[in-house]
Amino acid sequence: MLAPCDLPEDVIGPIPQTYSGMEVYHPDRLWFGACLAGFGIMYNKPVLEMLDLPEPATWADLARPEYFTWVASADPRQSGSMHMVYEIILQAYGWEKGWEVVTRIGANCRGFTSQASDVPKDVSAGEAACGMAIDLYALRAIAEAGSDRLAFVLPQGLTVVNPDAIAMLKGAPHREVACLFIQFVLSEHGQKLWVLRVGAPGGPRKHQLYRLPLIPGFARRFGDDAVVTFDPFEFEGGVEFDPDKKNLRWRILNDLLGACVIDVRDELSAAWRRLKDLPDTDPRRRKLLSPPVSEDELLELAREKWDDPAFRAQTKSDWSRDASVRYRRLMEAR
Repeated sequence: MLAPCDLPEDVIGPIPQTYSGMEVYHPDRLWFGACLAGFGIMYNKPVLEMLDLPEPATWADLARPEYFTWVASADPRQSGSMHMVYEIILQAYGWEKGWEVVTRIGANCRGFTSQASDVPKDVSAGEAACGMAIDLYALRAIAEAGSDRLAFVLPQGLTVVNPDAIAMLKGAPHREVACLFIQFVLSEHGQKLWVLRVGAPGGPRKHQLYRLPLIPGFARRFGDDAVVTFDPFEFEGGVEFDPDKKNLRWRILNDLLGACVIDVRDELSAAWRRLKDLPDTDPRRRKLLSPPVSEDELLELAREKWDDPAFRAQTKSDWSRDASVRYRRLMEAR
């Protein structure tokens, strides 16, 4: 569906083609990153201090028993950025350990909002101590509330920074204008709009955008005029992220998370409340946190059967029923 767009060397030259295993723009120039997006953890410093909890640094920290009821998350079925967080966790830790982390985070959540932008609002208001967030929403909330109250961290070695892309469609009626616009977005003039304060020379006129630039070291050129204070190219993601796997299982992973974590959160949280302080080796705890299907089984279902509406509906129902029964039995077991 996409047509290539040739850009001048002075525009494309300063932008790395790949970064930490992720493409920043297509090698044949079919699409280009317009800016970068980082997936991490936002937290409320006074709330953590009040609860005597440590500041989270990894996804697994959000799964600690001490954070029970104090984690915020959006529903990955309704938010693409939140879906990416769950996918990143599963790929960063591997399927078995990743599912355990995801399940414990779900059990620690106070609920699941419909929009990812609601998570920083809950953390900022003190309704939650911490939550999973994309940098855009977190940085905006920190700017409003102050860095003395709120902070945002990218888990070292456990997350990815990837591009939000721009492209031209085949058959575009104004090809030259489309290419010029893409050229502007990737140029230093366009990149300034992502990172500068309102009113700074070359910055936005009305709204600060809080986005990560494509050019290494770019934001730091502008000192206090920049609203983005860190360079994403100095961060080592450490995750060998597989975008093909992500694309293949997008729908079925949403369905699995919905059936086994989100829609049965009350039963899951009740069982976790009862079992969270048991040793990791306790069989009841292992049963609670084990994935209902293997990764290979999930991928096979995604390839072969998930386009069959009847099969999909029945499998989702079976997953949800089995999860609910399992959680209730574990909650009631003595």
